[in-house]
Amino acid sequence: MEEQVLSIIEGLIESRNTFFARTIDRLRPASRDIAYTRFLASETLLLELASRIYTNHVLPPNPSIVINVPANFMDTFSEPVPVVPTSAQITQNVESIEIGIPSTQMQCAICQDNILHTGSRIRQCGHTYHPDCLTSWLSMSVRCPVCRHDIREVVGRPTGTSSDAV
Repeated sequence: MEEQVLSIIEGLIESRNTFFARTIDRLRPASRDIAYTRFLASETLLLELASRIYTNHVLPPNPSIVINVPANFMDTFSEPVPVVPTSAQITQNVESIEIGIPSTQMQCAICQDNILHTGSRIRQCGHTYHPDCLTSWLSMSVRCPVCRHDIREVVGRPTGTSSDAV
């Protein structure tokens, strides 16, 4: 049984080397993520098989060792991870403003309706929105919807995030 497990692992190493050295670079960029995800899913299943063979036939029975891979692990592996500001960053960089005279000139760039009495303004760039619209937007993004300014960034001091390179 140990030979079977070693054979599976050797095959995984060989296929990984072939995949990364010869295959992945030949694919179009749009296809690479799908191919990489499928490769990892297959590799995960083969490692689980090797683990089960080893656990069931080589190791003495031990009911406390359990390997559980969530059923949807590979489905969510390639999902984008949202980058959102913390509530402290929002409090620090967004201010509430009162609109003295309702203006038809001031529109919320998110919903396109006029801002009548109160608004929320991003301090660094000065763009103003409905408070609910901006709260909803910042639950999905760290950037101003108009100028794309990262609200986590204090003027004159970079955030030190990977988005600074963009």
